[in-house]
Amino acid sequence: MRITLSERAVVAVGYRFSPRRETYADASVARDEVRALPRPAEPSVVRVRARGGGATERALVVGDWLRDPELDEPLRIPEPRWSYSAATPCGCWMPPRMCRSIQGK
Repeated sequence: MRITLSERAVVAVGYRFSPRRETYADASVARDEVRALPRPAEPSVVRVRARGGGATERALVVGDWLRDPELDEPLRIPEPRWSYSAATPCGCWMPPRMCRSIQGK
């Protein structure tokens, strides 16, 4: 397993994440490292990616973590859940009730 971390400021939405030099082979060690990072001056997001290993191991650490000066520990940012279908009346990402309101139905 190869685990990498990158980081960017929260206000830098749309900008690239800056990679950190370290790589990890153990998900628990990488998670501990995310938690042990020094408290930032401004809110930031740490993105953790992994290749190889098992799905259970990757689930321990992979994802985006919010670091904030007011938080004792980083918080994992939940993955967005898109509930849509290509079969919606608009044929787009909107939920059917929103499509109906746009179409005047």
